[in-house]
Amino acid sequence: MRVSGILVVWLAGLVLMTWALPAGAGGATQPDDRMQWWREARFGLFIHWGPYSVLGGEWNGKDYGKEMGGASAEWIMLRAPVPTPEYHKLAERVRPVNQALKARAAGDESDDHVRRGIAYRDGNGVPRDYAKALACFRKAAERNDAAALDNLGWMYEHGFGTTADQPAAATYYRAAADKGHAQGQWNLGRMYAETSWGHYDNAQAARLYRQAAQSGHRQAQYRLGLAYLQGMGVPADDAQACRWFRTSAEQGHGAAMLALGTMYCLGRGVTQSEDQARAWFTKAVRTGDRLAADAREWLDLRKKPQVPGRFACLNVPHISQGWNLCGVAAATMATAFHGKTADQYEVKRLCGSPLGEGTDWMDIISAAAKLGFQWELKTFPNDQAGLREGRTRMMAWLDTGHPILLDITVERPNRPPAGHTVVVVGYDAAGDRWIIDNPALGPPGIQIYDVPTLDKLWHSRWYSSKSPGTSRPIILTR
Repeated sequence: MRVSGILVVWLAGLVLMTWALPAGAGGATQPDDRMQWWREARFGLFIHWGPYSVLGGEWNGKDYGKEMGGASAEWIMLRAPVPTPEYHKLAERVRPVNQALKARAAGDESDDHVRRGIAYRDGNGVPRDYAKALACFRKAAERNDAAALDNLGWMYEHGFGTTADQPAAATYYRAAADKGHAQGQWNLGRMYAETSWGHYDNAQAARLYRQAAQSGHRQAQYRLGLAYLQGMGVPADDAQACRWFRTSAEQGHGAAMLALGTMYCLGRGVTQSEDQARAWFTKAVRTGDRLAADAREWLDLRKKPQVPGRFACLNVPHISQGWNLCGVAAATMATAFHGKTADQYEVKRLCGSPLGEGTDWMDIISAAAKLGFQWELKTFPNDQAGLREGRTRMMAWLDTGHPILLDITVERPNRPPAGHTVVVVGYDAAGDRWIIDNPALGPPGIQIYDVPTLDKLWHSRWYSSKSPGTSRPIILTR
C-alpha cells in the first residue's frame, strides 16, 4: 500500500504553520496583530487531515483516488465504503514522524526557544502552559534575544506564569526596544501612553511609536497617526496624521482605515471627499471590523436634517481617550462642541484627581463649571420604567442641540466589569436607535445602539462616590 502525498503536504503545512511565524510576533496586544505577518506575506494554507491519509486513496487493492481523478482520497470511507470499525483502526496507525521536525522542536537556538514559548503561551499545538512559556523565553533572553525579551515583558505585564510586575515588564520591553525590535518599541510606547505603572509620558510614547512605525509596525503607525491628530507627545499635524493612518491602512489595519476615512469626511489633512471617506469605510467593513458598518452609516446620518421627536445627529468632535480618561475625554468632546477648546489632560487637572485614576462624575461637572459650563446630573431607575423615562429625557435634550454623557457598564472576559463613559450624539426614533461617540475608539468613534443594547449597557454604580447605588446616570451638557 502506498503512502499518500497528503501526508507529506500535512507535514509541510505543520512545519510552515509552526515555524514560519516570526519569533518576534509574540507579545501582540490582539490576535489581529499576530496575523500581521501572514497578511504581509500573502500566505495561506488549508489543511484537511484524517486517517484516510494512511490509505492513500486505496482500499482492498482498488485505487479510488485514481478512479475519481485524484480528488477523493479524503472521501474513501464513503466511496469504498470502509466499514466504521476498520476506519477507526486506521487512526491508531497515524503517527506522522519527521526527524527534521523533531530536531527543530528540540532545537537549542534562541529562535527555537522563543517559538516554543509562544506555542506554550498561546496553546498552539500544545496545552497552554505559562510556566513552560516563561522558561522558554528566559532561556532565549539569557542570550540577549530581542524577541524573547519582548515576550518576557508581555508575561510580566499581564502576570502570565509569574506575578504581574509592570516595572519589570517595562525593563524587558526597553531591552528589546534598544535592540531595534519593533514589537518591543510598540509595547514600551504603549506602556508610556496607556498603563497605570506610574510613568506617563506621551512624548516618549510617540518617539517609540515612530521607531516601530518606521520598521513597518502597523499598530504603531496607527497610534502615531492618533498622536499627530490630537497633539499627544508631538505637535498636532493633520497632514502627518493622515500620512501614518494611510501607511497603516495600506497594511490592512481596520481602525486606520476608519481614521483615514474620517479625515476625508472632515477634510482634515486631505481634500474633503465623501467618496474617499466611503471607500475607506467600506474597506474597513471588508476587513471584518465590527464597527465599520456603523461608521459608514454615520456618513449619511450626519447629513440628515434634525426633526424634533424623530431624529437628531450632532456633529460632536471625536477625541480618543488617554489611559483611564473616558469620562474626561467625553467631557472634552462636549466642551469642544460648545466652543471651548481644551485638552483632555487639562480637563483632568481641573478635576483634581490623579492621572491614571478614574474620574468622579461630580468632579467632571465641577471642571465643566470652571470652564464656564453648567452641566446637570440626572439618574433614572435601573429598570424598564427608568429606561423609558431616560430615553424620553435624552431625546428631548438632544432636540435642543446638546450632547449627553452616558455611563455604561462593560463586561470584560476574565475580569470584573468596568464603568465607561460615552457621548450620546443622536437618535433615530424610526429605528429606536441611539448614535454614540465612544472615546475608547479611534475616529470617528461611532457606535449605534439599539434599545436592547442600551438597556444592557446603561447602568452604573461607579460613576460617583456619591452614587446611591446602581442606576442609569447621564450628564446633560449645555
